[in-house]
Amino acid sequence: MQVNKLIYMVMIAICSGSLMTVTSTADYSQDQSFRLMNIERRLDQLQSRVDFIERTQQNQAMQSATSTSNLTTEAVLELQRMNLSLAGQVVQMQKRMLDMQKAIDRISEREGNPEKKEKPEPKTKAPASKP
Repeated sequence: MQVNKLIYMVMIAICSGSLMTVTSTADYSQDQSFRLMNIERRLDQLQSRVDFIERTQQNQAMQSATSTSNLTTEAVLELQRMNLSLAGQVVQMQKRMLDMQKAIDRISEREGNPEKKEKPEPKTKAPASKP
């Protein structure tokens, strides 16, 4: 936006400068029209450069927003993967704990431990893990 204001100020300065010079000869008036056309051409070139810069800035802003979104998505997916991995580890540990409890129960039955026979071990439920 500031670049457009600058271009318009330059245009006004150039146009006012070219209008202030008044001549009476035909050669000088042809020279003035040539200068005016040359200035208009340069102004068009400047405008196209400004447009190109603005488009480049907009594209960069869109790309940075897209890359930020991609990074966020990747982070969420990584957290979900870690959550699933931890849930799987919890299930494995619970299975091992149950196996160990069964082994302890079998050993205590073989040895004839009366305390174990009187107090049945309450069954522990494995909490359901949600992915």
